[in-house]
Amino acid sequence: MSKNEFKYPAGCKEDGCQYKATWEPNDNDEIAFTVIGQTGEDEWIGIGFSTNQVMPETDIVLGYFDLEGNGVVKDFFADDYIPPKEYESQDIFDTSIERLDGITTLKFKRSISSLDEVRFHRLLFWFMDWVFE
Repeated sequence: MSKNEFKYPAGCKEDGCQYKATWEPNDNDEIAFTVIGQTGEDEWIGIGFSTNQVMPETDIVLGYFDLEGNGVVKDFFADDYIPPKEYESQDIFDTSIERLDGITTLKFKRSISSLDEVRFHRLLFWFMDWVFE
């Protein structure tokens, strides 16, 4: 698996993208994700992984800023059309989030061993297609 990316709207240039996600494996059996988006002061950013094109049964990584302005990045699961629940075992690490001039950048890593490589690509693209339809 090599470095991949998703941009929205399709074909946008770096500064003109509303949302951009990149993912790249490293030599430590990990995938490094970077999610960049245009956000407001009280908005969150995230990426999800699902085997279908609906919200139930979706693994979601969200980043946001709490009321004190601290960045928070957590792993969630949506089992229905309700706010997702936080995973007890956070399967993400090396997390960070920052906002500068209306652009929020979320970074995290996840183990490849917990994901089937072919399934991972299919899940990511299905999610991306669904989110922006």
